[in-house]
Amino acid sequence: MAKIFISYKSEERPQIAELETVLHHLGFEVWFDENLVAGQSWWEQILQQIREADVVVLAISQRYLRSLPCERERDYAIALRKYVIPIVIDDTFDMNRLPPSISALQTIHFSGTQDATSILTLARACIAVPESQPLPDPLPPPPPIPLVDVSRLMDMMATDTDLTLDEQEMLFTKLSQIIETVDDEKEQQDALSGLLTLRNHSQLWNSIADRIDNLLITLPEHLREQGAINHPNIRVDTQRRLITAMMVSIASFTNFSETLEPEDVFSTYNRYINLIDDCIRAVGGIVDNLAGNRVMGLFNTQLNPQEDHAIRATHAAMMMASQLHTLHEVIPEHSRLFFATGIHSGIVTLGNVRTANRDKLSIIGDTINITERVQTMSYRGDILVTQSVYERILDDFEYEHFGELPIMGRASYPQIYRITRQKRSFFQNPIVDEELLTLLDELEDKDD
Repeated sequence: MAKIFISYKSEERPQIAELETVLHHLGFEVWFDENLVAGQSWWEQILQQIREADVVVLAISQRYLRSLPCERERDYAIALRKYVIPIVIDDTFDMNRLPPSISALQTIHFSGTQDATSILTLARACIAVPESQPLPDPLPPPPPIPLVDVSRLMDMMATDTDLTLDEQEMLFTKLSQIIETVDDEKEQQDALSGLLTLRNHSQLWNSIADRIDNLLITLPEHLREQGAINHPNIRVDTQRRLITAMMVSIASFTNFSETLEPEDVFSTYNRYINLIDDCIRAVGGIVDNLAGNRVMGLFNTQLNPQEDHAIRATHAAMMMASQLHTLHEVIPEHSRLFFATGIHSGIVTLGNVRTANRDKLSIIGDTINITERVQTMSYRGDILVTQSVYERILDDFEYEHFGELPIMGRASYPQIYRITRQKRSFFQNPIVDEELLTLLDELEDKDD
């Protein structure tokens, strides 16, 4: 089985998960930095995987070409004489911006698992992969570790790596210096992304959390929106408004965790929590609360106003289901857990709860209580929505009636629906037609 390394920008992980799904169905072993192992140098792991890969896929986008780590991965793969396949995952990408080292190669456009043409083109390119060439002897010098673009390093630290107080202090200092002193907006945004990742670290010291929160409150205007979308500890004007809230629980996690060693509990927990977190953020949601085995996402707050907030929340839930299916195919059966999701739209009052050192977005109203109640009704794998959500997503999703939500003191109970399918989206199962099946048979014969 040929091994594929995917070089990509971390903000585009949802698209990469879809690409990985297709490559996996085509019979390839796929590696990207979601599979980093704690306790080893993150950059050395990446370089080692490039050396071991038969094919290096470049997930081309506007962000990709601005990323220093991606540039170094690409140049190292070319120096190693790897078979490189550029795949454009950004529909708005200007092909004239490709650097000469890529523009000379055949480029593939990938629009998701609902695009049959994309899948067939990708399948043909994979079938045409030649045998892997021996590595140069001697090996070219490894590229130095990138220090400015820290998003991948921070992704890894957020999940599996312990950080001492001195290390957290160092990271905060470096990232805040970039935000406050560097003129390049892209570098500032990357540093802010790293800072937000650090803020979500499970073992973050309170003193560092307070310093991050104080910095976020005073962000420059051009960075304030990005910080707000990803972090709710920013001052907002108090408003009463319609929002959509979603509550996602990792079903049966408590019982499951009692069978594991402590370090394995958090390794597994972080894997699932980060999947939820990525999907909510990918559609513009705010991750407001991580409590035990549950995550709450908010849509259409003052920080992320959205007319299609109910659709976005349901999209996020379907994306979680799709990525969970992909994850289950590559992890042991005993580690496979499921999500139980409840979504509700309703009126709330949003504002800040303030102390001397911190501002925290807070929500008042029974919308959150109803969301939690709906979530507790869902079984593993269920996505349940209330009538108020159902009315806003009719054209985008298929559903079935689930039942009623009893609420004391109300003459009529809210109706609950189970989402069964997404009508117009790439989050459904990959399209496989006769032509693709033929190509798959050819690929299997080639492996044999």
